[in-house]
Amino acid sequence: MSRGIAVHHSGILPLMKEVTELLFEQGYIKLLLATETFAMGINMPTRTVIFDSLEKFDGGSNRLLETSEYIQMAGRAGRRGKDETGTVIILCKGKLPERDDIIKMVQGKATDLSSRFRPTYNMILSVLKRKRSQKLKKC
Repeated sequence: MSRGIAVHHSGILPLMKEVTELLFEQGYIKLLLATETFAMGINMPTRTVIFDSLEKFDGGSNRLLETSEYIQMAGRAGRRGKDETGTVIILCKGKLPERDDIIKMVQGKATDLSSRFRPTYNMILSVLKRKRSQKLKKC
């Protein structure tokens, strides 16, 4: 990290991930080698996104990225208010996917998301109890 280069993936300690994210956000990290875990759930735009592969291991075999996975990662390219455009680079190593498969992945429709979050009464009471407990500790 001392030279502005870092890694971010699901196998590193949560504290190291958080430090990496903070340093990236503040501009100290100029080159970040990351898996898709970096693109999930946090707002970390960058000038350029580079894919070293369009395939992903899904637990059983390698498969082409789905449209929503590609959009999630490629969508990081271009920082609002800093860059007019973002750049996405796809490295062609080894066997190329079929042209139609690439077009479908890049221009396809993202998967519709539907929340499965269903708050329960016990969940709400637990949150309220925790907040009340925190307020009492401050006093």
